[in-house]
Amino acid sequence: MCKKWNWDTNHAFSPLGRIWVMWDPSIINFEVALMTDQAIHGKAVLSNGAVVRLSFVYGLCDYRSRRDLWKDLIYNSHIAASVPWLILGDFNVSRFPQDQLNSPPRFSKAMSEFNECLKVIEVDDLRSVGHFFTWSNKRAGNFAVNKKLDRALANWHWHNSFSYSMAHFHNPGV
Repeated sequence: MCKKWNWDTNHAFSPLGRIWVMWDPSIINFEVALMTDQAIHGKAVLSNGAVVRLSFVYGLCDYRSRRDLWKDLIYNSHIAASVPWLILGDFNVSRFPQDQLNSPPRFSKAMSEFNECLKVIEVDDLRSVGHFFTWSNKRAGNFAVNKKLDRALANWHWHNSFSYSMAHFHNPGV
């Protein structure tokens, strides 16, 4: 598996290499355009010649640190304004109170900042199947908390060009 695949990581910005991107060059040609401790952004040329922008995200846990990610996404939205753009990853924040199970049903400052960023960059969730909650504190009973932190977001050009696309959120650990 992945024997002849290409790959890149953000080790230069995060010692643990929090984000790994792998692709099959016979299907897609991916060129990294910008890399940070929370994202890898690039241009992909598909086998049919179509050009798309892809961003892979792993947001930091602290909401103040994620503000750099929001600025980064806003910057990249200008680059991707006229082409299909897909953003995949763990944002480490929920969008809505209903994205949290057994958590206080409140709209936090972190949620508000995340939603404001998504509004500015004009992206929305891709249709999805599989697990709704993508994170758990692995506790039982009344102490269990589940949240939707992972998302696949796309701009209008993506939704228009790839209307059949959807994200599949697998079981944890898969």
